[in-house]
Amino acid sequence: MIMAMYIIGHQLSSYARKSHQSASQLEKVRINKILIANRGEIACRIIKTAKKLGVKTVAVYSEADRNSMHVEQADEAYCIGPAQSNQSYLRQDKIISVVKQAKCQAVHPGYGFLSENTEFAELCQRENIIFIGPPASAIRDMGIKNTSKAIMMKAGVPIIEGYHEKDQTSETLLIEARKNTQIYLILFLMLMIMLIL
Repeated sequence: MIMAMYIIGHQLSSYARKSHQSASQLEKVRINKILIANRGEIACRIIKTAKKLGVKTVAVYSEADRNSMHVEQADEAYCIGPAQSNQSYLRQDKIISVVKQAKCQAVHPGYGFLSENTEFAELCQRENIIFIGPPASAIRDMGIKNTSKAIMMKAGVPIIEGYHEKDQTSETLLIEARKNTQIYLILFLMLMIMLIL
C-alpha cells in the first residue's frame, strides 16, 4: 500500500507536470522504514498498516506526548520538542533530522500538521526522502480553490458551480449566491433523506 501510494503520487506528479514519462519508467523503491510525522489515532493507524506490510516505523513526539500510544507502538520514537506544535510537529528541520538519523526512506505526514504543506513535500524531495502523499504541485493546486475546481472540472468530477466572472458587484453576487443556495439546499435535503432511509 505504501509503495502504491508512492507510485501513484509520482504518477499524479507526472500528470500534473504534463510529463511524457510513462508509468513503466517510474523508479520503484522498496520502503523498509518510515517516519510518521504525526501523533494520535492517525499515527497508530499508519503504524498498524506499516507493520502488516513489514515496514519498520519511527514515531516523533512532543514532550507532552511522551507516553502516547503511537510512541509505544512504533519500532523507534524520537522526541522533537515541547508540547506546542509549532515547536515540535511543525518543525520541518527536526523531522528531516530524525528521518536521516533513523535512516528512514520515507515520511508519512498523516493528516493535519504537514500533510498539506507544499514546502514540506518539496523539502522531502530535495532531501531525497519519499513523501507518502500527493506531490507538492498537487498540494499547491488543491489549495487554490479556482485552480482545484478547474482541475476537477477537466477530470469530469462533479462540482458545485461557483461564480468567477468579472462582474463582482453586490447585486450580481447576491443573484449568484441565491442560485448556489438552492443547489446546496437540494443536496442537503437529499442527504437527509438518505440518512433517514
